[in-house]
Amino acid sequence: MRPLAFSAAALVLILTSSLTALADESVPPAIESGWAPSISAGYGASYNAGGLGLELRRGHFAGFFALGADLFTAPPDSGPRGRGLGSLAIGGRWFSGEGEHLVLSVHASGASWDGWQTHSVGAQGHVMMGATAGWRQVLGKGFFAQVGVGAAAKYETYDVQLASAQPVSKWSLVPDVDAGVGLSF
Repeated sequence: MRPLAFSAAALVLILTSSLTALADESVPPAIESGWAPSISAGYGASYNAGGLGLELRRGHFAGFFALGADLFTAPPDSGPRGRGLGSLAIGGRWFSGEGEHLVLSVHASGASWDGWQTHSVGAQGHVMMGATAGWRQVLGKGFFAQVGVGAAAKYETYDVQLASAQPVSKWSLVPDVDAGVGLSF
């Protein structure tokens, strides 16, 4: 067996035995509540502009993904023949309570589309990676509202931007404001 393959096999064995030992440990009381799914609608980078999100929470932590409006249409600056090629947001959240109160979110979103822009045909798109701090308030049985404020790094690429008639490919720092309402099951 080659040294690299032997080392990789040993690493896999060590990690597997470590994960098995962790699985045998009891679940801390903070997460004995099990998995809690929710659906929400909102606006911001964690909703990929405006969209619908699905979240799966256990205890103080949740993972989510959202499908934004760019999935169904192309942005106005993609021209009259623009069409969406894909749109998705994913991320994770930490809550100070059981899915409520202080919420910290780390997320990434992206969209791609093609379309005619001033005599140029090609792919356009953007990717955002952001973080927000905010609040989620439970409103009655299962309903909630949340808001968060932070910043995001945005990368965008366009074959031709209407104002400059030059290809654009750049990073920028933008404000990230997320707001949504939803229902926990």
